[in-house]
Amino acid sequence: MPYRRSSVPVVIIATQADIDKVTLSSYSLDDDDEAPAVLIRNATGTLNFTTLARAFRIEVSTSPQLEVLDFPLLESLLDLSVYKAQSLSSISMPRLTNRDPVVELPGVTGAQAFHLNITGSPSLSELNLPELTNIDHLTLFDIGDSLPNFLNMANIISAGNVSVTNNTSCTIDFDHLTEVGNLFITDNSNTTLPIFPALARVENIHLRGYMNTSLGSNIFPALDLASGTVTVEPWGNFDCSKLISQQRNGIIHNLICNGTDNGTNNGTVNGTGNGMGNGTGNGAGNGTGNGTSNGTDNDTNSPSAGLSQGAWAGIGVSIGVVVIGGIVTAVWFAVRWRRLYKDLSERLTHPQEDHDASEEETQQCLIVEGLHEVEGQGILREKPDDHIRELPSMTPELPGDSTFAVGSYEATNGPRGPISDHEPE
Repeated sequence: MPYRRSSVPVVIIATQADIDKVTLSSYSLDDDDEAPAVLIRNATGTLNFTTLARAFRIEVSTSPQLEVLDFPLLESLLDLSVYKAQSLSSISMPRLTNRDPVVELPGVTGAQAFHLNITGSPSLSELNLPELTNIDHLTLFDIGDSLPNFLNMANIISAGNVSVTNNTSCTIDFDHLTEVGNLFITDNSNTTLPIFPALARVENIHLRGYMNTSLGSNIFPALDLASGTVTVEPWGNFDCSKLISQQRNGIIHNLICNGTDNGTNNGTVNGTGNGMGNGTGNGAGNGTGNGTSNGTDNDTNSPSAGLSQGAWAGIGVSIGVVVIGGIVTAVWFAVRWRRLYKDLSERLTHPQEDHDASEEETQQCLIVEGLHEVEGQGILREKPDDHIRELPSMTPELPGDSTFAVGSYEATNGPRGPISDHEPE
């Protein structure tokens, strides 16, 4: 029987008999009672909620044997959460809409803030929500293990946060999506990424996987503004030129595209990462990972992980700078050593020439020091230890009676007067 907790009625369901016992039809769209929270625990087989028209929350947990959930009349719902229902193959809510406003989305008038979180349901092959137009949080993680599945959400036009990560054979239709906050679709093996022909406004985008090239390289033909970062990591060949053109035109604020024609000429990217999306309740998951640039297209479901082209380019530039610096340093030391070795060799080879030059300079200094000036005339000083020897003087005789000696003269006949100019008679 239903009971209330925090003013919200709570109904616990395990079998189809529990559904039949509870008067769920009383929670109609015209009923003034609050919508219930339906908790499905330890359920098995098929559960068909034939009379439920509205609910506040539907949560499935600890039900590994549950196979089918069907809500044919459900039109109003705020939250659907499914955790580890390994055998669940189908969820159908063909009449679910957002026409019963409970919480309004930013920019969307009269819409519910619907949250959808499905985690750990590898057998899920059908998620049928054809009338759903707005969703606040969408998290799909680890679903679709082997069966090809189709997530029918073709009429969704706006979303808050979308995370589709680590799924298999997970085909999603977003043909009418025009506005989204954060869009993360990564690491979904055996899955082609959806196209977004109507997407006009977005904050952040991260796409990693096999690209749908039915529109060529123009995967966002209607995009008006991507205010955050757009990251595209294709598995296989993809031309980034259109995205680069949108960035140059100011449509995309920040762009990371690891494909061809991305300005690096490094070939194509085959990359995958171990991005783990997670989300519980109203949270949205997020996937992360790295791509590896190898210029090939590996035909596998999970291409090998590695460094991106930008990382390899940075490593190459760093190695080049280190090598060039080492070469310049080695050349400088070689030239320096050669000059020093040449000077040392010359000194060792010609020591005598240096000694003779030194003696010659000394003698010149002695000669200069021996010069003295007396009354404007230069004279030589006596050389040390070399005395002048006096030679005997010879006194020559002059004609006549007079005798004359060098340095003086003597008159033999007494004093004489002045010498006349005439000879005596």
